[in-house]
Amino acid sequence: MKKSSFDPVCISLMILSVLILSTSVLYHGHLRGLESKTREEKKLLEEELQGLEETRSSLSEKLENIMLAAHKLETERENLAGDEYHLRDPLFSEAQELVMDQAFEPLENIFVLSPLGQLLYQAKKRGIRCSYVAIVVENLRSGERGQYELIGFNTLDRGMVYFEPNTGYRVFPEIGKPYTDCVEGMPYYSSPELLIKKVVTAW
Repeated sequence: MKKSSFDPVCISLMILSVLILSTSVLYHGHLRGLESKTREEKKLLEEELQGLEETRSSLSEKLENIMLAAHKLETERENLAGDEYHLRDPLFSEAQELVMDQAFEPLENIFVLSPLGQLLYQAKKRGIRCSYVAIVVENLRSGERGQYELIGFNTLDRGMVYFEPNTGYRVFPEIGKPYTDCVEGMPYYSSPELLIKKVVTAW
């Protein structure tokens, strides 16, 4: 009987080599999988970190706005402590309430005070700073000039506002426009010939 040319030791070595090679291939494949997974996780963490940074920045901005608003409210609160010797600029609601309030306290010279005079007196009594405003108008037909008298307030929340003292209507005076078109709600018949020529404010 002819003896086999394959040595058992060689066969064993070949099998061992195949096993080692297979294990190596599997190990490298596993490493590549881990590297890919690590890169994905790193990318997700970086995106999450970026999102947290954006949230932190947004919260910081909101906090700054809240602090500014709180400072403004504190200033307004301090401003509300005025009296007739320490006048202050009012809130719009205060100015409007003052103008619309017809229950004025009795005055010694109430019969000689005009509605505007009463408002100016009451505003000063409440510690509210206000101004006398003259709206100078010109009649395009006759060339004659006249004026409307208003009360003005430099409010903390809406800036400069104007009111008619006898009606409480708010006015938005604009040079070159008819006065009747500048009254809020346009309660008057339009008079396009009465144009505003000048706005005079005296504090």
